[in-house]
Amino acid sequence: MEGGNPAGLFSAIYLADSTQACMVEVERAAQAASTTPEKMLEASYRLHTIEATDLAVLDLITSDAREAVGLEDDDIYGDDWSACQAVGHAAWFLHVQGVLVPAAGGIGLVITAYEQRTRPGRLHVSHSEDLTPTRYGELRHP
Repeated sequence: MEGGNPAGLFSAIYLADSTQACMVEVERAAQAASTTPEKMLEASYRLHTIEATDLAVLDLITSDAREAVGLEDDDIYGDDWSACQAVGHAAWFLHVQGVLVPAAGGIGLVITAYEQRTRPGRLHVSHSEDLTPTRYGELRHP
């Protein structure tokens, strides 16, 4: 959930269901920082493949589910993150382990997993690599 974690409130791990979705989210993060993905990735970033199992998440995949919590499609896909942050904040206080939503970039799904709410063994890193500008290009445009 893009911007679903108000800074400093709680730790969150952002997961995407595909490399393609992840690379689109990298683009959105760069855009929000008024830079390019390639420039942003000159800093040290790591890309992890993580298996998530048995997370109790607030499932907001359907428009009906999003509507039930007061979110519209513009809240998910737009640049104003305040409504998503409010829902993420509420989900944290409801003790769910994360929020599952369509990716803001329009490709795939993302989970915001709340680190302190996620029980041990629910997230397993199976692979890690440096995410460099070159690797980004390879993954974004295979």
